[in-house]
This record gives sequence, structure tokens and C-alpha cells, in this order.
Amino acid sequence: MIEIEQTENHWIYKIPFFSSKKKIKFALKQELIFSLINHKLLKIDFEHWPKKSERLQLKQVKCMEIFNLFKKVCEEHNVQYWLFGGTLLGAYRHKGFIPWDLDMDVQMLREDFIKVIPYIKEAFKDTEYIVREVWQDHFQLRIKTHDNIIGLDIFPVDKYYKETLTGEEKKALYEKINNTADMLIAKVNEDKNFGKNIDEARSYINKIIQENILENKPVSVEKPILFCGVDLKQESLPIYNWDDIYPLDKLEFEGIQVPVPKNYKKCMILKYGDYMKLPKANFYNTKYDYNM
Repeated sequence: MIEIEQTENHWIYKIPFFSSKKKIKFALKQELIFSLINHKLLKIDFEHWPKKSERLQLKQVKCMEIFNLFKKVCEEHNVQYWLFGGTLLGAYRHKGFIPWDLDMDVQMLREDFIKVIPYIKEAFKDTEYIVREVWQDHFQLRIKTHDNIIGLDIFPVDKYYKETLTGEEKKALYEKINNTADMLIAKVNEDKNFGKNIDEARSYINKIIQENILENKPVSVEKPILFCGVDLKQESLPIYNWDDIYPLDKLEFEGIQVPVPKNYKKCMILKYGDYMKLPKANFYNTKYDYNM
């Protein structure tokens, strides 16, 4: 059995196959946690997480520079967004970054995504950061450093033509989303020039969503189901009810109040399962509950 001792700056693990007195001491790093505890989930005292290194803090400050300018652009142009994924998890659990994280993730409705892109490009054009609209089969917007280590990913969210779904209907929708994402990946693999004209690529993405997910039906309901996952295929991307997201709430993130989904705890459960535990090697909640 692994024994764990938490100190101010480190975690100390006592591994049984070493001598009983020997300890392995290391700075908190995600990959080391995963390897040393053999991907087992552990309850963590998040109130007293070991301190970040100065180097990591400086990188996270850079990420916040990107986010703050993005936030300013969205506020100036009346664009709503919300924290997503590990950034939402960090806001709730740590009131800021997950200790090892160097990226931020946000989501917004696709119409706002399309609207805000030119304003973002204008705002960042004279900065040290790069606005990337496509990379291989990744079509989310990424604002990043030149080395791509630090960045903000902006994911578009689409509306479905129904307001409610049964568990079986959610499962079917999830399969359609995955199949449509696979179509986009196949298009990228077949046509090496695909994506060079980003407007044409986005038109193609809209087309396959309309045909394969929406079945050419208009979205006319007041509170449509929301989904994502075509622009960048990922495991266990949640399908949201409208009231899971709106009206947006706020949580603290690195000393400022930022928008989060109304039902942010449910959103974290859908993606991570027990979000108050350290993740396994696969971060995502692979046992997706289609009835939530």
C-alpha cells in the first residue's frame, strides 16, 4: 500500500518495493503522480495543495495575460463565454489554475464564436501571442505563445433542435457528434489543403453539422439542447440542457470573477465523474450518464 505524506512544498510517497525508510520526494507533477500511484484515485486536501514553483507561476501569469485581453474583447462586443473543462475544475477546486495546468479552456455559442474571431485577431495582432484558427484537425480557436506551451482554447457550442432528450436520444446524439467529428478528420486526412482557407473549412463544418447532426431541421425551440465536439474530437464532451448553462453564474479564478455554467457542478460530473479526486490517466468520465 502506498503511504502519502503532504508537506508545504512537496508530496512524499513511500513505495512498498523500496526499503521501508526510503522516500521519494518530488515536485508536484501530473505525470509523476499518475505513474507512481499506478493511476489510482486519491482523496486530496485541496485546501492545502503544495505551493507552485516560481517558474510555473510565471507561465500561468502569461496565460492570464491572454485570458484578460480575451475577456476585455468579449465584454466590449457583448459576447458571452464560460469556463470549461480543467479551467472550470480549477475555478471550483482551487479558485484558479489546476496546479500543473498551463492552458485555459472556454466555450461559447457558435454564433458568438464566429462573431468574435475578427475582434480577437485585431486585439492580439500587435502582441507577443499568436491566434491560431486551425492545426491539423483542430478547429477550435487557440491564442497561444510561440512555443504553444501556454494558451487559451475557445470551443464553439452548437444548438440542437430539441429542448429535452431521453437517455437513449442523448446516446444517439453523442454517436452522431462522434461520427461527424470523424468525417471532419477524414476530410483533413484526404485533402492536405483543407483548412488553408479557414472560411471554407468552417462552411464545411457547418454543413456536416447541419446534415448529419441536425438532419437539416431548423432550431426553433426556445431552450435548445447544446452540444460540442465536432471542431475538435474529444472523449466525453457533455451534452448540455440549456438550463445547465444559462443564466451564467460566476466563480473566482486567480483573483477575478469569471463566467461559469449555471449548473457548473453537473457539468463537471458529466465530464470528470468525481471531480474532487485526482484523475486516472484518462482524465474523462468514461462512464457517461446519458440520463443526467
